Amino acid sequence: MTPRSERHGYARDACRYAVLGMGVLALALVWVGCGGGPPRGPRFEPAAPPPAGRALVYVYRVDRVSGVGPIRIRVDGGETIELRNGEYAPLLLRSGGRRMQLSLPLFGGVSRGWNSVPFTAESGGTQFMRVWAGVEEVDRGPQGRPDDFGAPGRGDRYAGVNVFAAIWSTRESERDIRDLQLASGVPRTAQ
Repeated sequence: MTPRSERHGYARDACRYAVLGMGVLALALVWVGCGGGPPRGPRFEPAAPPPAGRALVYVYRVDRVSGVGPIRIRVDGGETIELRNGEYAPLLLRSGGRRMQLSLPLFGGVSRGWNSVPFTAESGGTQFMRVWAGVEEVDRGPQGRPDDFGAPGRGDRYAGVNVFAAIWSTRESERDIRDLQLASGVPRTAQ
């Protein structure tokens, strides 16, 4: 029979390994939830000008808020791409009225909801759509909005992270985009 002190030593070691394993798992979940690290794609290179009837739209992300995971983006309900802070994606679109949808995925990849931004893609033109994550102060409303993930205890208002998008000036965009990297899985000119 094993002495009592040895049995407790084994149990203590097993407990330490279990705690260490849970800590590693928690760090891995945070890493995945926060976008998985810095961008790794090639540096920005201008794409060829678009043909008539098409528009080249560079969608790029420059955040002032750190620690926010990838933003999911789709145009007119099409294929979804993900942009992390410091990445861009060139999109070759049909000209005319378009709708860009943006979302922040929660843990497990479920989208929190889709924001929608209408814009006009100019035939034969090149445009820049800047997207970013930011903090906004929001009214709680009469029910207190328990389904929202905001900072509680601030009366009728709370702070929440949201995604934003706007067509940005060519001059500012060209300065911002030159140091960005192509989003992973996106061709140099996505269709």
